[in-house]
Amino acid sequence: MNLWNNGVLTQNVLSTLLANGIKAEVVVPTFLTVMGGKTFNLLRSLVTPEKPGDKSYDEIVATLKGHYSPKPLIIAERFRFHKRNQEEEESISQFVAVLKQLSEHCEFGRSMSDTIRDRLVCGMRSEAIQKRLLTESNLTLQRAIEVSTSMEMANKDAQQLSASTKVHKVSTELKNKAGGGKPCYRCGKPGHQAEECWCKDLDCRSCGKKGHIKRACKNKKTQSNKSTEQRKSDFSKYKKKVHKMEHTEDEQSDTLSEGEESLHVMSISDNGYGYWETPLLDGNAVQMQEDTGAAISLLSEAVYKEKLHHLTLQPTKMTLKTYTGEIVPVRGSVIVTVELNKQKVKLPLYIVKGNHPALLGRTWLEKIKLNWQEIHMVAKEDTNLQGILRKHTDVFKGDLGSKDKTVKLTVKPESKPKCFKARPVPYAIKPKVEIELNRLVESGVLDPVNGLHLFFQS
Repeated sequence: MNLWNNGVLTQNVLSTLLANGIKAEVVVPTFLTVMGGKTFNLLRSLVTPEKPGDKSYDEIVATLKGHYSPKPLIIAERFRFHKRNQEEEESISQFVAVLKQLSEHCEFGRSMSDTIRDRLVCGMRSEAIQKRLLTESNLTLQRAIEVSTSMEMANKDAQQLSASTKVHKVSTELKNKAGGGKPCYRCGKPGHQAEECWCKDLDCRSCGKKGHIKRACKNKKTQSNKSTEQRKSDFSKYKKKVHKMEHTEDEQSDTLSEGEESLHVMSISDNGYGYWETPLLDGNAVQMQEDTGAAISLLSEAVYKEKLHHLTLQPTKMTLKTYTGEIVPVRGSVIVTVELNKQKVKLPLYIVKGNHPALLGRTWLEKIKLNWQEIHMVAKEDTNLQGILRKHTDVFKGDLGSKDKTVKLTVKPESKPKCFKARPVPYAIKPKVEIELNRLVESGVLDPVNGLHLFFQS
């Protein structure tokens, strides 16, 4: 019933009445006759207790229009107007017509033409036409429509002229159309011509060229070795990123001198946890933590001065970094004789500044075989906590504790004692409840009650 909203139906009715020479005094009866039974019944309900025949033509139209098309909200109509953009395959003329129809109930007043012009420029799809309109200093709605329409028509004509000048190759061979003949050199399948193949715009994953796929690539065999090496290289790079510590060149190796290496160390702090071994380093027992994520073996400067000071430090260009990028100072390296599990090998050992735990890295684990089944995890005991537990064994013995002290409970003077019904216990857990109550009575938490007490009397 949108026809009532824009007045199309009423205009058609008036035109019909005038064309048939209907006089003014019989306009209302004629209108009531041709409107149909359903609309007449609705009109009779709307004007009750009066009769439709007693109303004028304008009153009948206003009544039906108010029912079928009530006055819309201005804010909602303006929202639909400003949200409307030119749709695909919609011409400028059609877009302008839709904008004018949407602005009918927006009540823009004198600024309607400027508002439609702004929506036309902002909502059109063609960026070229949009740029052309933005160059106009005094742009009116009529001028915007003329420029937009002329540019749109010129663009369509240019496309038609360009398409008509193209020359297509005509082939008399019908074998590919019939599904036989040679396969397409783009995809490797028969049944179509290469110019119509859907792979003509794809890039080959073997040679990288455009116009065919890997299955039909002529350079597939020559590129297979190269692609295999590339995949290995990519896998190697990915693998280096997975491990916490890898013996690779640092990303900033361009700042290092020739022969200088950089290693990443995740952590060299002593947290008391891990797997430990006690090898003999030049006859001195040193406890070292096994770290399969470390490429080299480390020893703190303090332990070096205490047990390996007789070995001369050799300069090294090794750079150690933590996972946060902090530099770990390296004092140097020594060649030390390692004895462990009836094995004796000379291995390099790097000395770092500070008092850090010794790390047994992968370079040593490759030369020394360990009995992993006998390795146990060792954790430092928290002496402070254990001392407190031993001092207060009565409190932490596991049983419920108690303290002899008089407790005073303050009750409001106006409070009254109440007696509540005993909470029902499911039959299935009654034995468990009785066992728990007996345990609480034996431990002194609860006192048994025999009979009623005066406390429960009102």
